[in-house]
Amino acid sequence: MKNSGVFLVFRITGHRLNLDEISSFFSIVPETMYKKGEKNTTRLGEVTYTEDCWMAETELGPEDDLNESISNFLNRFKLFNKEHALFRSAKKE
Repeated sequence: MKNSGVFLVFRITGHRLNLDEISSFFSIVPETMYKKGEKNTTRLGEVTYTEDCWMAETELGPEDDLNESISNFLNRFKLFNKEHALFRSAKKE
Protein backbone atom coordinates (compact mmCIF):
# COMPACT_ATOMS: atom_id res chain seq x y z
CA MET A 1 0.00 0.00 0.00
CA LYS A 2 1.44 3.40 -0.97
CA ASN A 3 0.77 6.59 0.97
CA SER A 4 0.63 10.31 0.32
CA GLY A 5 2.99 11.37 3.11
CA VAL A 6 2.49 10.06 6.63
CA PHE A 7 4.09 10.64 10.05
CA LEU A 8 4.47 7.73 12.45
CA VAL A 9 4.84 8.79 16.10
CA PHE A 10 5.59 6.90 19.31
CA ARG A 11 5.03 9.18 22.31
CA ILE A 12 5.49 8.63 26.03
CA THR A 13 4.14 11.32 28.35
CA GLY A 14 3.78 11.58 32.11
CA HIS A 15 5.24 13.13 35.21
CA ARG A 16 8.77 12.66 36.53
CA LEU A 17 9.87 10.55 33.55
CA ASN A 18 13.56 9.75 33.21
CA LEU A 19 13.87 10.81 29.57
CA ASP A 20 17.52 9.78 29.26
CA GLU A 21 16.71 6.31 30.57
CA ILE A 22 13.89 5.97 28.02
CA SER A 23 16.32 6.91 25.23
CA SER A 24 18.83 4.41 26.54
CA PHE A 25 16.22 1.67 26.94
CA PHE A 26 15.11 1.95 23.30
CA SER A 27 18.59 2.93 21.98
CA ILE A 28 16.90 5.80 20.15
CA VAL A 29 17.52 9.54 20.17
CA PRO A 30 14.02 11.06 20.14
CA GLU A 31 13.05 13.87 17.79
CA THR A 32 11.21 15.61 20.65
CA MET A 33 11.91 15.56 24.37
CA TYR A 34 10.93 18.01 27.11
CA LYS A 35 10.26 18.22 30.84
CA LYS A 36 7.26 19.62 32.67
CA GLY A 37 7.62 23.36 33.22
CA GLU A 38 9.90 23.97 30.22
CA LYS A 39 8.82 26.71 27.87
CA ASN A 40 8.79 26.78 24.08
CA THR A 41 7.70 29.38 21.56
CA THR A 42 5.42 28.07 18.84
CA ARG A 43 3.58 29.78 16.01
CA LEU A 44 0.69 30.17 18.48
CA GLY A 45 2.83 31.83 21.16
CA GLU A 46 4.69 30.67 24.24
CA VAL A 47 3.79 27.26 25.67
CA THR A 48 4.66 25.92 29.12
CA TYR A 49 4.64 22.14 29.09
CA THR A 50 2.39 20.48 31.69
CA GLU A 51 4.02 17.03 31.52
CA ASP A 52 7.23 15.31 30.48
CA CYS A 53 7.39 13.99 26.92
CA TRP A 54 9.61 11.63 24.93
CA MET A 55 8.64 11.27 21.27
CA ALA A 56 10.18 9.39 18.36
CA GLU A 57 8.79 9.91 14.89
CA THR A 58 9.46 9.28 11.25
CA GLU A 59 8.01 10.71 8.07
CA LEU A 60 7.16 8.44 5.18
CA GLY A 61 7.46 9.56 1.61
CA PRO A 62 4.83 8.91 -1.04
CA GLU A 63 6.83 5.96 -2.42
CA ASP A 64 7.31 4.22 0.94
CA ASP A 65 5.27 1.09 1.50
CA LEU A 66 2.92 1.91 4.38
CA ASN A 67 2.59 -1.62 5.80
CA GLU A 68 6.33 -2.26 5.71
CA SER A 69 7.14 1.17 7.15
CA ILE A 70 4.70 0.76 10.05
CA SER A 71 6.10 -2.69 10.80
CA ASN A 72 9.70 -1.42 10.74
CA PHE A 73 8.81 1.56 12.95
CA LEU A 74 7.02 -0.60 15.54
CA ASN A 75 9.87 -3.12 15.57
CA ARG A 76 12.08 -0.37 16.99
CA PHE A 77 9.93 -0.58 20.14
CA LYS A 78 9.13 -4.29 20.34
CA LEU A 79 11.46 -4.68 23.30
CA PHE A 80 8.87 -2.75 25.30
CA ASN A 81 8.23 -4.57 28.55
CA LYS A 82 5.72 -3.02 30.94
CA GLU A 83 7.44 -4.81 33.82
CA HIS A 84 10.78 -3.09 33.13
CA ALA A 85 11.92 -0.99 36.12
CA LEU A 86 11.77 2.11 33.94
CA PHE A 87 8.01 1.82 33.66
CA ARG A 88 7.33 0.43 37.15
CA SER A 89 9.02 3.46 38.76
CA ALA A 90 7.01 5.88 36.62
CA LYS A 91 3.72 4.24 37.63
CA LYS A 92 4.42 4.61 41.37
CA GLU A 93 4.73 8.41 41.26
